[in-house]
Amino acid sequence: MDNNKNLNFFEEISIYIRKLTGYNLTLSPKEIKILEEAFNKGTPPDTIKKLIKEEIKKYPPEKRKKFSVLLLEEKIKNIKKTPKKHSPPKNKPKNVPEELREIVVENLTINQIWKSLPQEEKKKIIKAAVEKMKKGFILSNIDQKKVLRSIIRKIIKEKYINGGSYEKDR
Repeated sequence: MDNNKNLNFFEEISIYIRKLTGYNLTLSPKEIKILEEAFNKGTPPDTIKKLIKEEIKKYPPEKRKKFSVLLLEEKIKNIKKTPKKHSPPKNKPKNVPEELREIVVENLTINQIWKSLPQEEKKKIIKAAVEKMKKGFILSNIDQKKVLRSIIRKIIKEKYINGGSYEKDR
């Protein structure tokens, strides 16, 4: 996890809370932990800001100094990140024969998706791919890195491009 992005996330949320409450509130260690879990899950700051704004609106201005992210713990934990259908990359491949163009675009799309996934999701996909590899292959007869990479690409394609779920194949 990139600590700089993490700090920017906390700072952005903290500043937003100060702006809405009108008080110089600081985040407690428990609040930071809740936000860190949301950050690791890939929850965008705007989603958390929306929840914070809705909760703060319930308080009269003179009681807003009592606001705490802890009040939103369950709502933040229950945020479902819906997998989005990814579109092909904007820059089309050049100097590629027409019959291979679709494959190249698919590979570029898969690479783009992989780079944008949160670490937790990458770990889940890798774990599922390793399990598939162990079940379906004789490990001494294969190039494990290539097979693992191929299975990961297949999982990403099924889950994010075709809109399915890799968990059903397990």
